[in-house]
Amino acid sequence: TRHSKLEFSLPFPLNSLASYIDMAQEEIREKIKTLLIGGKHTPTEISRILEVDRGTVYRVKKRFQMNITLKHKPGAGRPNLLSNSIKYTAAQLIKSDPETSIRKL
Repeated sequence: TRHSKLEFSLPFPLNSLASYIDMAQEEIREKIKTLLIGGKHTPTEISRILEVDRGTVYRVKKRFQMNITLKHKPGAGRPNLLSNSIKYTAAQLIKSDPETSIRKL
């Protein structure tokens, strides 16, 4: 065929995607906190070092100074429209035939 099948695999189960993202975000917040405590870098420098938005650095700095937890607040943000089981099913359908259009899925 003209198109080769797209093969992909995630380094973690699809249902743990949210927790994987939370762990990565928490790790970034901790790195920001460490660099802020060191006092050798400005927020702008920290944003460039960690390749994050400067506003993120200022938000973490404000939360840290106010002794507010740096952990992710459960329920914060836009709620998911699809359950994990539907996401998993969709991923399996795409993986089984990546050339199928969204309409045909």
